[in-house]
Amino acid sequence: METLIMVMMIVVGINFILKISFLRTWQFVAILLLCAVAVFVSVDWASQQSRAQISAWLAQPKLMADTAVVLSIDILLYIAFCLSEVRNLFRIKSHPKPLWQKVVRIFRRI
Repeated sequence: METLIMVMMIVVGINFILKISFLRTWQFVAILLLCAVAVFVSVDWASQQSRAQISAWLAQPKLMADTAVVLSIDILLYIAFCLSEVRNLFRIKSHPKPLWQKVVRIFRRI
């Protein structure tokens, strides 16, 4: 279970770094400040949670299944984003644009 959590944290971290690497400087600073405020606000709550309580949350099959679905969708969008950027890098054009490229354009703006 701990390995799964570490893999999830690494994937989410890489995905976040990839997403913010395409932003302008002022947007990067705004997200940095927002993350700092979120950490500052939640540090007391997170430190009060016991290891047993967190393990109990992770032992719930429904919660883990929901998390797996969300992460699967996130990883699919992540892979589609990478493929789209490779296509743009090599200027590969296709008409009409595939549906996955349209979805990735929306995802990139988020």
